[in-house]
Amino acid sequence: MAVGGDGMIDSTCNIPKHAMIFAAGLGTRMRPLTNVTPKPMVQVCGKPLIDYHLDALVGVGVEHVVVNVFHLAEQLEEHLAKRNDISITVIRESERLETGGGVLNALKYLPDDKPFFLMNSDVIITDGDSNISYFIRMAQGFDSAESDCLLLLHPIKSAVGYHGAGDFDLSSGGKVMFSVGAERPFVFAGVYMMHPRILVPYMQEFDSRSFSLKVLFEQHCGNDPKDIAGIIHEGGWFHVGTEADLQQVEEQLCVL
Repeated sequence: MAVGGDGMIDSTCNIPKHAMIFAAGLGTRMRPLTNVTPKPMVQVCGKPLIDYHLDALVGVGVEHVVVNVFHLAEQLEEHLAKRNDISITVIRESERLETGGGVLNALKYLPDDKPFFLMNSDVIITDGDSNISYFIRMAQGFDSAESDCLLLLHPIKSAVGYHGAGDFDLSSGGKVMFSVGAERPFVFAGVYMMHPRILVPYMQEFDSRSFSLKVLFEQHCGNDPKDIAGIIHEGGWFHVGTEADLQQVEEQLCVL
């Protein structure tokens, strides 16, 4: 889906119609706030975190989103039931499956032969000066013949609410390089565009058991013929990990 000079979306680009949002975390670093409020429902500038992604998905024409819930699930279910602008499938997990187990558990509600968006719910992402959605830029940059997965990366120097050294870099060919502990210029922005075939090897190994999608980074970045690709985000990126982060994010985001 390309964008014309008038800012309108051109339907010739293949934006996925399906997405998944991870919303089953405990939010332990935000306690005691998350003792009574699930983290995706924490309000930033008067708006629940999860609604930032939902609104962005609606804005680019995504029609269906899967949301997994666990901690204080009733609050999220009640909130999501009020949305009538996008079809939402809510999966209440009986045990925490983390990101890997969560997406495997949700695959039956997602296309088995087309890419979909996948994202964390504790980040807020704003578009750059071009006002082109990061979802559109990802769809434009995803080549399923070359990669099974595309990551949105953000420069650590402008990341708000991030305190690490960065784990990611890009090769000259646009493939992601990942290493824990090494200083890299980018942080994973929490958004994937993923073809479900990348998950096939993990279906029998993990079934629906709990595991992290970090295994994709460790096994595919720089090692697989279809390495994970990446694009650099050009707008703002705000991570809400702790109450201190929440205050910092609101100080910067609410004035925009």
